Amino acid sequence: MSSKTFVLLATVLAFIFSGCAADPDITSDYIVPPGITPDANFFTFRGCGESLLGVPKNGNAFQATKATQVEFPALTGQSVSIAVLQFAARGCAADPDITSDYIVPPGITPDASFFTFRGCGESLLGGPKNGNAFQATKATQVEFPALTGQSVSIAVLQFAARGLNPPHTHPRSAELVIVIQGALRMGFVDSNNKLYTQYLYKGDAFVFPKGLVHFQANVDSANPAVAISAFGSANAGTISLPKALFGAACAADPDITSDYIVPPGITPDASFFTFRGCGESLLGGPKNGNAFQATKATQVKFPALTGQSVSIAVLQFAGRGLSPPHTHPRSAELLIVIQGALRVGFVDSNNKLYTQYLYNGDTFVFPKGLVHFQANVDSANPAVAISAFGSANPGTISLPKTLFGAGIYDWLLAQSFKTDVGTIDKIYQTMSYLLVATVFALILSAHAADPDITSDYVVPPGTEADANFFTFRGLRQSLWNAPKDGNAFQATKATQVEFPALTGQSVSIAALQFAAPGLNPPHTHPRSAELLLVIQGALRVGFVDSNNKLYTQYLYKGDAFVFPKGLVHFQANVDPAYPAIAISAFGSANAGTISLPKTLFGAGIYDWLLAQSFKTDVGTIDKIIAANTA
Repeated sequence: MSSKTFVLLATVLAFIFSGCAADPDITSDYIVPPGITPDANFFTFRGCGESLLGVPKNGNAFQATKATQVEFPALTGQSVSIAVLQFAARGCAADPDITSDYIVPPGITPDASFFTFRGCGESLLGGPKNGNAFQATKATQVEFPALTGQSVSIAVLQFAARGLNPPHTHPRSAELVIVIQGALRMGFVDSNNKLYTQYLYKGDAFVFPKGLVHFQANVDSANPAVAISAFGSANAGTISLPKALFGAACAADPDITSDYIVPPGITPDASFFTFRGCGESLLGGPKNGNAFQATKATQVKFPALTGQSVSIAVLQFAGRGLSPPHTHPRSAELLIVIQGALRVGFVDSNNKLYTQYLYNGDTFVFPKGLVHFQANVDSANPAVAISAFGSANPGTISLPKTLFGAGIYDWLLAQSFKTDVGTIDKIYQTMSYLLVATVFALILSAHAADPDITSDYVVPPGTEADANFFTFRGLRQSLWNAPKDGNAFQATKATQVEFPALTGQSVSIAALQFAAPGLNPPHTHPRSAELLLVIQGALRVGFVDSNNKLYTQYLYKGDAFVFPKGLVHFQANVDPAYPAIAISAFGSANAGTISLPKTLFGAGIYDWLLAQSFKTDVGTIDKIIAANTA
């Protein structure tokens, strides 16, 4: 490079704004324009190559080469973008989320009990015990602090004979109700003043669109009724119209903001907004003898990023270096190669592998929450890339470390991966002292909601909205004992796919049936936390956080447990005699499910890459692949 010029390689931009200014979250892995069939090229941008070579080629003092959703449509909905800024001599520039896997109140040490709520047990047994005609037992962030920031909550609704939940609204969420005992008459009024009303029986579900006036009533004069409501907010709020109209008025939560957040005792100056820790990492392969190294500029290392919803990392790969399969549950990743070449790929929630070779200047997007990898397949030359994230703490869950280094039971993994305990223990032995390094810090997005819609509800073309449109009757059989298809586990979902009225409502549910014994193998939900309530039997559940700590708990009828958004988790019925049933609530109309056994070993990820990632031999990996692709 000429001594008279300099190049500022600034990957400055991954945008995920909090509050009302946020990019909307999407309810699919990615968005494909009409007429396009997605392949690896769709997720690749090759327009930055020349911009890495020196000064602007157009004679200007400054040039920005952008990779936004305009130039790179695969970024649509991913809340991240980058730009390469080129400056001739004397050019200048400048740059700048709050979160974690979960939020813990001051003075609390989180353990499995922190993520467990046992307050719903009696409310599942029949009508209200307090003599009232109606009672709601809530599990919101008020009663269950572990829900704070997780965008999901539930309530158990008990109706005495002729009991009524009067007209009310929830200002911050839609409501998805499933009847588990008795029958209910319910309805809502849309903004055109049209009433939609329906009778619901055990197993039926009904959605009340966000913010609309609605009611539920038990019209049976002899028998009580019980229902479970799911909300796409940790604190959906309830405005009782009789009280609001004829009692004291109240107001909404205020939004707060500032230009930036400064830690106590710090006086901000230009140095506070400057990070100089990436210099050496741009020069070639790792200097520490490792095959892979990530140098991060997140809010941990660079506090000025706190609340700014952006961060970067410089990735250095030695010859044959590898960043093993991992996820970023709360941000997409947008990677640009600045030296050498990389083989990269990800697996979507349909278990399809997208893989690509990237060269100097090429850019690739890894959609939010999906399992992905990067590898330098050149044995002689190093490679360097810069990754941008739409979060100040976007993070990584390293799957080898999470699955085999956090203490998840070997029998559970053996059953999940369809192999024997001996094979699992072999991987355990290597992973116990050769844990893959986690490369980025994790973020919990402040607002991980589905996009807000500009109407009460969304109706597909050719469909007439009536009460049946807002009713789902597909759960009736799933509330009874073990799966009917002979499987050990079955999930019956009410998402926008099965129940189109949920589109845009940011809430969904699933009924989980476990045979005796039965297992829901390790998996993640890239677009929502999961709030699980046991309604029959007992379950052993757990998740692994981004510090590789395992939280596990026994749950009994009426107990609830929250799995924070994007974290690896499992549920198992360890009772050999009795089945179990649970209802899961999600703060998204399509939370997505990434089954780790299928994703890692059934999607076509190279066996040599998995062997290197899991510190074992190709033969062991091929054995597991064969079991998961049969």
